[in-house]
Amino acid sequence: MESHVGFTIKGDILVVDDIPENVRLLFEMLVKQGYEVRQTITANQALQAIDRDPPDLILLDIMMPEMNGYEVCRYLKDDPKTQSIPIIFLSAKHDPATRVRAFQVGGADYISKPFQIEEVLARVEHQLTIVQQQERLRVQNIRLQREIEERKKIETVLKERQKFLRLTIDANPNLIYVTDEGGKFTLANHALAKLYDTTVENLLGKTKADFGGNFPPNQRNFSGAGKKVETLKIATIATEPLFDRQTREIRWFQTTKTPFVSPEGKTLILGVSVDITERQRAELSLWRQAERERLLRTISERIRQSLAVEDILQQTVKEIQQFLQADRVSICRRESDRTYRVAVESISATWPSLQGEIVEEEWLSQIAREWEENSQPTCAIASATTPALSPALQDFLQQWQVCSQCIVPIFKSHLPKPPLERGLWGAIVVHQCRNPREWHEEELEILGSLAMQVAIAVQQGELLAQLEAANRELKNLANLDGLTGLANRRRFDEILQKEWQQMQRERNPLSLVLVDIDFFKRYNDTYGHQQGDECLKAVARAIRACSKRSSDIAARYGGEEFAAILPNTLLEEAVVIARQIQERVRELQIEHSQSSIHSYLTISLGAASQFPHRNATIDDLIGAADAALYRAKASGRDRVEF
Repeated sequence: MESHVGFTIKGDILVVDDIPENVRLLFEMLVKQGYEVRQTITANQALQAIDRDPPDLILLDIMMPEMNGYEVCRYLKDDPKTQSIPIIFLSAKHDPATRVRAFQVGGADYISKPFQIEEVLARVEHQLTIVQQQERLRVQNIRLQREIEERKKIETVLKERQKFLRLTIDANPNLIYVTDEGGKFTLANHALAKLYDTTVENLLGKTKADFGGNFPPNQRNFSGAGKKVETLKIATIATEPLFDRQTREIRWFQTTKTPFVSPEGKTLILGVSVDITERQRAELSLWRQAERERLLRTISERIRQSLAVEDILQQTVKEIQQFLQADRVSICRRESDRTYRVAVESISATWPSLQGEIVEEEWLSQIAREWEENSQPTCAIASATTPALSPALQDFLQQWQVCSQCIVPIFKSHLPKPPLERGLWGAIVVHQCRNPREWHEEELEILGSLAMQVAIAVQQGELLAQLEAANRELKNLANLDGLTGLANRRRFDEILQKEWQQMQRERNPLSLVLVDIDFFKRYNDTYGHQQGDECLKAVARAIRACSKRSSDIAARYGGEEFAAILPNTLLEEAVVIARQIQERVRELQIEHSQSSIHSYLTISLGAASQFPHRNATIDDLIGAADAALYRAKASGRDRVEF
């Protein structure tokens, strides 16, 4: 469907009616309101016009020669090119069967002839609003899909890095292995097998003691080989001697042991042993690189597994604190007043918490301005011993017992191209409280990479929130009556069908109350349509107030008619509720000078109840309630019949 949303024309409308006076009236009315209007008097002309240039909305008469409105509607709904065009039926018939059939063939709304200008405009605007909302949702979905594609690209880059790291480990001359809680090797590289003068396959499932431990055979008792392997809770670095069975020499290695949990839930230990004399620097670089990849992988996995931003932020500060061995790590979120609130935090138990605190010192605002003006944001580093610090920053560091501080900005623009709106969202703040600390370049790079991951998580969360809000708004527009806020006729039919099936399964009664405002046309003619709308709203509120249970549903049945669906309710109970509605409307004391029965507005109500079973239909229940309503009106109105 070609959309005209965004142009000066409010919408393209096709009017199909075999009565030229109706077509002319609708044409003049809609054109005055800024709509582009096309008009045809036969179904064939309408179908040809729609095929050439599909409109945004169709006003379709039901009774026409050649093809009636139902057939035209069914034909359009069967065609994928035109099935999304909303159709509002026009008919001089007022019976429920005609209305029901209009909705059954796919009609979006129904207007009775002779129609009221305000009603036509309201219903047209409502349907076009739904079309516009659907278009906005489609655009938002496209935007979200683009973001997902960008995220997949990032994941591809991370996988390539992981693959590169694995290849590096396999080709590394250092000793690399993994042991279980009993000290048995579950993974080993060729360098370790060469050290023990065996094969990698022969190492697996065995311990160091099976190969003589750290020392040659004549020194095994000294080495303590075979003793129980200690359980590690954090990564440790130790210098240890290892016996090279090929060269028959003892070589000294610096061994890094890192505990981790396998996907099966088992605790394992990763060991990396480097010859101190030859490969010390290389080993340190490799370990830091491995930790960086592990940290980034952990945060990336969290982002892939969860769209909950708070959980991702909490995991991030926890991982940073463990990796840097810092005393306090927090993420500050920028507030609307340009202050910064500590959103999440991970701290050592001995230090005071900043969780929930608002940081509004001028020095932080100054840093934020510098970040926003700088195309390449940098870290802000401060030490309590630096003499050039501002008084505000000195007071802050002293208050929170901070010796060294590092702040890394989180920008939404961290995401890859196409670039999003640049904006400072917050910052990662790392505190060292025990003693001063120098921040290494590798540490700053890791924090910068993590800031990028946090930005991705924030963007995902915002896009998800926007999509959910759009979906909620679209659902409300589709299910609620725009004037009264009650369920519309379409939602009424859905709920009644659902409750009928539910009550049939549970063998419980289902009751229905139909409400009609007495002499409402006279009220509109006397007080105007605007006051008539207020009257409809007031009656709707009264009906909603008497539908107290969560399962009770109040709906606008059509025009000045309302309905209340009462599941698991006997007829006697339904009559009580109907009389409560009647009394509530009386208490409103809405003046109605043209009423033939009272000086105030009154209503007539019909109640019916049925135990749904196979041989009964929903139409039976509706017909019974409608018949009761007819008796109430025929008997003098302002009463309840059942």
